[in-house]
Amino acid sequence: MSTVRKKSLAVKQFLAETREMFSLELINGIDEGALPVTVTDIHRPGLALTGFMQNYLNERIQILGETEILYLNTRAEEVRHEAVERLFSVPLVCIIVTRSLDIPRELLEGATRHGVPLLRTSMLTTPFIHQLTASRRPARSTAPWWTYTAWGSCSRAAAGSARARLRWIWSSAVTGWWRTIPSTSPASPRTC
Repeated sequence: MSTVRKKSLAVKQFLAETREMFSLELINGIDEGALPVTVTDIHRPGLALTGFMQNYLNERIQILGETEILYLNTRAEEVRHEAVERLFSVPLVCIIVTRSLDIPRELLEGATRHGVPLLRTSMLTTPFIHQLTASRRPARSTAPWWTYTAWGSCSRAAAGSARARLRWIWSSAVTGWWRTIPSTSPASPRTC
């Protein structure tokens, strides 16, 4: 009986390939956790912070935005510590804090103690999630799932923000991983 091996990407490689695009910074110096990135879906663990652990999707990248950080910052120290420890009650891929928010001490210490990469981006939460999980895909792909694809080029004058914007797409080679393409593809009308 053969088993299908799930494609994965090390957090270290994910960070190396997306650091500039998403303005990511490694906060706690841990670039490899217990779990690799295996799915493109993300998880916002707000309910887990409050104690509701059913359907806590630890195999996904955890995104903490303004709401989650505000929740932690408005709790008493003991409650904040318990909330953070709930996050780390299972192995995690990594945690990304958005909006260049200050990271609560308990979160930094917990991530470091449990060996979970803690990243931060200056991007706003919703645009970050949209770019990270965008679902455009080319009709056919022969490139390996981990490679980048670039289609065409735009003139400098006509490109505007389209030139600078890259969208993450589902790979047609494997369900569950990203590749970048320009904001226009052969399947969509050219804007320049």
